[in-house]
Amino acid sequence: MHELMANAVQHGALSSAAGQVTVISTLDAGHNPPTLKIEWSETGGPPIAASTVKGFGFRLIRRSIERELKGKADIQFASTGIIWSMLIPWPDKPEGSL
Repeated sequence: MHELMANAVQHGALSSAAGQVTVISTLDAGHNPPTLKIEWSETGGPPIAASTVKGFGFRLIRRSIERELKGKADIQFASTGIIWSMLIPWPDKPEGSL
């Protein structure tokens, strides 16, 4: 989340006074294992082209979700702004719990 926020402030919606970020999270218990879905949507910022986004921050976010959390990350370049969708497996018992 820190990297998403930093990118939004520096390059995206939050670099503009009219910019907004909406974060929606849901836990889908119907999957096995349950899946946490997080959607990060930016609106009101400057136009963003796909070629300007795939820098270090983009790679860091994607690798963190896919390698460390065993999830999936997808980015869309909508006319209103960037939309990140993340799916992360939710363990039945968090590590270290009894």
